[in-house]
Amino acid sequence: MWSRCAEKKQLDMEEICSLIRQAKQKYQFAEFVIAPSTEALNRFILLHTEEFRRLGCIMTMVDRSLYEAISDKASFSRICNENKILTPKAMPLPEKWGGVPVRCQAQGLF
Repeated sequence: MWSRCAEKKQLDMEEICSLIRQAKQKYQFAEFVIAPSTEALNRFILLHTEEFRRLGCIMTMVDRSLYEAISDKASFSRICNENKILTPKAMPLPEKWGGVPVRCQAQGLF
């Protein structure tokens, strides 16, 4: 299910489709339920929602635009504030931690 591409692990949709077809045939299931999982898997699933539906998968996740809005901390906080839902305050990231420079960089699969 994971393939190597430019030294990064990436999910292979063709392989996943093949595995779903094999499982459907082997176990005689007409449908599979896909439930939310990790952030990376959720984003992959939402990127390929239509392909999963064509394979007979039942999607139990919100749509992609809503997921992206609520998984982004700044956007989520704004939505909560607009709806009078309390959230913890954001804490600024220090430039140094114990004398060591702090550098944060998010690296996703997608």
